[in-house]
Amino acid sequence: MNDFYKGTPSYSVGHLDAAIEHLEQVLSLEGANSLFSQTYWRARVVQALATPGLAPCQYARLQRLLERIAEVRAMRKNSRGCERSIHESRADTRARRLPSA
Repeated sequence: MNDFYKGTPSYSVGHLDAAIEHLEQVLSLEGANSLFSQTYWRARVVQALATPGLAPCQYARLQRLLERIAEVRAMRKNSRGCERSIHESRADTRARRLPSA
């Protein structure tokens, strides 16, 4: 994952606040909800974290974005587990209803 932008120059300090603001806007909307977007946007945040001269407040904002992406990923993983459990429960219920031969 960290090699996604390997060789790509990081953001300049002068443009970093605008880039962080853009990342915050996108990730507060639909950007963190798509599996493709999670990978893409996480790579963009990691790229921004590699910017030389990063201020502590910028670092904190970027870390919050990584946490947001991780939370969404965990929620998606948990919801898939719940769906699987529901389907397994239904299959068990159907199996119990079938008369024995």
